[in-house]
Amino acid sequence: MQQVIRMMARRLLLPIFVLLISYSSAQTFRVTVKTETTGKCRMFLHVYDNDTTARAIKSKIIENEFIFEGSVSQPCYAELKSSLNSKPLRFFIENNDITIKYNNQNPEASPIIGSRSNSLLRYLLEQCGQYNPPTECIALYVKQNPESLITPYLIDRYLIKASNKEAIYEMVQSLTGEAAKSYHGRKLTNNLQTMIPAAEGDIIPAFVFVDTQKNSHKIDTLLSDSTYNFILIGASWCTQCNDLRYKIDKEWPQYKLTTINIDNDKKGWDAPCIQALKIDHIPYILIVDKDKRIVAREPELWEIKNMIK
Repeated sequence: MQQVIRMMARRLLLPIFVLLISYSSAQTFRVTVKTETTGKCRMFLHVYDNDTTARAIKSKIIENEFIFEGSVSQPCYAELKSSLNSKPLRFFIENNDITIKYNNQNPEASPIIGSRSNSLLRYLLEQCGQYNPPTECIALYVKQNPESLITPYLIDRYLIKASNKEAIYEMVQSLTGEAAKSYHGRKLTNNLQTMIPAAEGDIIPAFVFVDTQKNSHKIDTLLSDSTYNFILIGASWCTQCNDLRYKIDKEWPQYKLTTINIDNDKKGWDAPCIQALKIDHIPYILIVDKDKRIVAREPELWEIKNMIK
């Protein structure tokens, strides 16, 4: 009988222990929003603590203040919006009480009290220049603080379009601790493959392009099973492109040549093929093998001759 009781106790204690661990690891938060227009607006809080979508937190109104309460597994990014202003107030939630004195005219100027991460962000932007922070100043902080919660946010908001992709790649790879686990850290890590051009040896990205008859084609359906496939990115008005196509046709007629003219697509330089391959000039040659792997990017003609020999 005693053995049965012990076994039952063990079975009950294990789930209780697990629940206690999970509860203790969760971080409770309380966000108090003070605004002069409580009766005229609604406030919305979205917490980004998972990989895909934001989580909405319902508010309570107590003595003309909006109160948001909940828990997160770790410090995370959040956005506060008002029904009177479409601009979000971006800030970070930690396991403490945060008070926001909401500015209806300029949400991002709202004072935030009780959060170390928000204080760090505000101080850094003040030091660098609140409205037009130079990328060098932001990049220096990122380099020196790979574990900071605000680091991946800074990369995503201020550096992603201003810095070269290789530099961004190194920054994202260096993220550690809370920075790597954060919403922006995960977002950047998941997008690394689209940030860096497909290199030699990589499978060619899947994309659709438009031909001269305005028909759309998937690139992988046009690649042949021959040893090499040539892809020439150009334009109908590009004399150099036409000359290069003629030379390739004459020198290597045994291999398939697919020409993609960017002026066939109304999106032009924003066309899917240009974005997928990260091409910034024409003419541009890619050579792909029968396994759809990129053998060469922008090789010279003499390099192609040596490669085929």
